[in-house]
Amino acid sequence: MPTADGNYVTPHPATIGFTLKDDVRIQLEGSAAGWVIRQCKPLLIPDVRQTNDYYELMPDTRSQLCVR
Repeated sequence: MPTADGNYVTPHPATIGFTLKDDVRIQLEGSAAGWVIRQCKPLLIPDVRQTNDYYELMPDTRSQLCVR
């Protein structure tokens, strides 16, 4: 969900694979979440190392699925 100022998004509690801190905010620019919010479409990134639309939360992540 985007923050009130529209610059960040907070991860949904259903994020799986690792534990997030309660205060995590992801920038909308340069993130899969921001792309999904702007485009109103889901996004599958098979290899996060091959895109600019990825905001690293965990260095071991290799793929990401982001939906709205």
